[in-house]
Amino acid sequence: MSNKDINQFFTLLKKTDKVNDNSWKVTTAKRGTLTIPEGFQVYDTDLNAWFFGDGSTVGGVEIVDTDSVASAITVDGGNSEPAIRIGDWVASQASGSGVILTSGMDYYGDGQIDVVSVFCEESGDLTSAYSAKAGRFRHMVTCAADTVINQETYGLIGQLIVKNGSLNHYHAGLMGTLETSTDCDIQTGYGVGCVCARFGGTGLTVESGGLMAGFLSVLNASTFTATGNMAAFATKKTLLASTATWPIGIYMQPSSVKQILVAGASGDPVVDDTASTKFIQVYTDCGATSGTCCGMYLRNYLTGAGGSNAVMRIYSDVVDVAAATAQGMQCSLGFGESTSTGSVTGLGVAGRFQIGLADIAYPGTGTLAVVQSEIYSFGDSSDPSGNKIAMFRVVNDGTTNGKTAVDDDAVLFDFYAGWTSADGNMLATKAAGACPNVVRSIRIRLEDGSLGYLYVGADPLTA
Repeated sequence: MSNKDINQFFTLLKKTDKVNDNSWKVTTAKRGTLTIPEGFQVYDTDLNAWFFGDGSTVGGVEIVDTDSVASAITVDGGNSEPAIRIGDWVASQASGSGVILTSGMDYYGDGQIDVVSVFCEESGDLTSAYSAKAGRFRHMVTCAADTVINQETYGLIGQLIVKNGSLNHYHAGLMGTLETSTDCDIQTGYGVGCVCARFGGTGLTVESGGLMAGFLSVLNASTFTATGNMAAFATKKTLLASTATWPIGIYMQPSSVKQILVAGASGDPVVDDTASTKFIQVYTDCGATSGTCCGMYLRNYLTGAGGSNAVMRIYSDVVDVAAATAQGMQCSLGFGESTSTGSVTGLGVAGRFQIGLADIAYPGTGTLAVVQSEIYSFGDSSDPSGNKIAMFRVVNDGTTNGKTAVDDDAVLFDFYAGWTSADGNMLATKAAGACPNVVRSIRIRLEDGSLGYLYVGADPLTA
């Protein structure tokens, strides 16, 4: 920039004083544009609000003594041109137009290389009347009622573009960190996070088919290959030598949500046609030597009179195909399979079902059952057509020798505890004059509501 160009710019200023060829004293300025050449200085001696460096300062701009002004640098509103631009943008992700990052830009020697650095601090409580931040970005969209906004709108965007590179260490389009030192106690119920998504205001209507999210992960890649883990949300331990883990992977404060998790819908399910897909995959390990751990604990409180519930509804639906095997639910108890030997000193069951009766006379009038085995026919043409169908199926499976060993010891029913054989009980002793081999009878309820009995002999039948 020549002195002539500089003089033309300062015609926009009410008063200027030339210090030397590369230094100008500015007292009061109007709106204007100036490209600052290297070594050119501009400063305000009255407010000491802004200073364009001569190469000896940290960067190209140094802000000093801003306590007496509302802001150190102000770009007036009402313009239709970009207010501040660093580097340039080119199409097709071409390089060569941005600020070049080099190791020489590590001014503080802390391994941080920045194009723009903002540092702020505070030394005390400013009270809850304030929101303090190092940067503030606000994008306001104002238009007539019911105007459809088709452009993408963001308060702030961070973007990382990688061309022909392999990523190691941490990489992200935008990063938020929270670091503590010496002593920090988190007491607030509002919540403290490395990144916070907050919705506020009034008048929001999420229409049918619409989506509003506190955190929105959008996959916008045209092609990709993922043999490793690729997730919309992930937790990760630090790469440093640390054994620290997140105590909770996902936490939802009580009463902060209505539905906990929604994926797909009836008629629009989540689809993956890959063989042996596990749509929800959770593997857990507990090495505690006491107590009872749960891979999943679900409890549903039914508090509405006249309501109904199912704590877990599992439904396998075979749709217009001939499947090989279909199971609504499979529960297994293993002892290391073929790789190790495990055992229990108490109870071991693959499935346990329980009704808990309170310490009062039960006031209900319905039917209670620990297990209900049910076949439901959707229409008059429902017919198993000669196929094997059973209310209970008992299978002894595995290797030949293993099945033989189990067959020697297994029983169909085990009346383990709490049952007493006596007249009038579910297990009743035989009456005088009954069949000589009968030692017990088991009470059952028939389809008409009347009671009947299954007879148990003392000895097995023989041919």
